[in-house]
Amino acid sequence: FPFGLEEIRGCAFCYCKSLVDIYIPDSVTRIMSSAFSSCENLKSVRLSNKLKCLEFGLFENCINLLAIDIPDTVEEMWWRVFQNCQNLQSVHLSENISAISAHSFRQCYKLEKIHIPKKVTIIEQLGFYFCTKLREIN
Repeated sequence: FPFGLEEIRGCAFCYCKSLVDIYIPDSVTRIMSSAFSSCENLKSVRLSNKLKCLEFGLFENCINLLAIDIPDTVEEMWWRVFQNCQNLQSVHLSENISAISAHSFRQCYKLEKIHIPKKVTIIEQLGFYFCTKLREIN
């Protein structure tokens, strides 16, 4: 992406099956709902350090995403952000997130470990539904 890019709109890259790696520059301040939904071959993402929110379904159905580190600038994570990311194994959440929304990690079958920050006071319904390999929460 070009450095001057500020926003990625909803479903901008939905179903882009050729995407494997994404580097989102720090000039990006907003990525709208489902922008990368169903990018089946996406394996790695580096998010902008200017993002405040991960919107609805942002990486839903990215079945080959392996791990993600959410920068500390992110304060909100809407529902279904990582739903059905079947190969997601590791997540490090922003220290500034206070809630894990509904269905956030639903059907992340291979999720083994997640860092949940101290500020989290709510984990909504089905937040980790079918995370059958989850063994480490810190």
